[in-house]
Amino acid sequence: MTTILKSDGIYTGPDIAVDVLFDAYVERVLEDGGEIIDRDAVHAAFDYAHGAGLNGLTVFSATSAAWGIKRNGGAIEKMFSLFDPDGDLIVNSGAVQFSINNGFPGAYSTSAANGLKSVGTTTETDLALAAVTRVTPGGRFFGAFCVADTAQTVVRLGTGIQSSVHRNYAQQRPNAAVALYAGEYEEYSATALHVHDNFLEMYQNGEVIGSSTEVSPYSATSRLYVVGPQNATGGALGGWLFEFWALTGASPSDVADLCAAMALRYGQVSS
Repeated sequence: MTTILKSDGIYTGPDIAVDVLFDAYVERVLEDGGEIIDRDAVHAAFDYAHGAGLNGLTVFSATSAAWGIKRNGGAIEKMFSLFDPDGDLIVNSGAVQFSINNGFPGAYSTSAANGLKSVGTTTETDLALAAVTRVTPGGRFFGAFCVADTAQTVVRLGTGIQSSVHRNYAQQRPNAAVALYAGEYEEYSATALHVHDNFLEMYQNGEVIGSSTEVSPYSATSRLYVVGPQNATGGALGGWLFEFWALTGASPSDVADLCAAMALRYGQVSS
């Protein structure tokens, strides 16, 4: 018999059957007036999480425009997290549109004026952000699409890791906030940052592409701001967010494996 540990919708049992998690998630989405865009994609996400040992204890937020969402016309009102409802994403400003890009359902933001935020906050000192994105092609010489930020502020200094000019980068700002960006020349890109033990690492398609020890202990109470915050370069770009995870207390291998799995799902690496 499977034991389900539940508190405010957070399923934490390590051996909960995938079908149980799937059914509970679908029920929560539909009861809140939402819809499931791709049931197979939702089930696959729970399959992955279960196999990787990710659950309500380690996943603060896990959302995708292909999973459970709530719409008002073409605009997304809510993206439902797989586990903790505190990790659901709701409107922060403007309107983030539901948009299909090359067959992939995405949350599309045209600028920094349109964004989402998490319902709740996290105080964890070990934080990883991972996402699959695509930046709106062309237009600017230098800019970035802010995938996720832990402080809705415009601060353009800080310790950063960049894969190459005009491409993805991660940053910790002087106020200890962290941010993950997608550069303007990226196509479908699976990237992640991980702050742990005074260490900042950045991943792309499952591989570490940079690290820095010049970071501060991360201890702020953080709300996640997704696809809307101003980026650090001053050139705010639009783009699609296809899948987003925020992990707490995860190991570096957990983050690398998640990033690699997302890259595989979206065709950035071959199996």
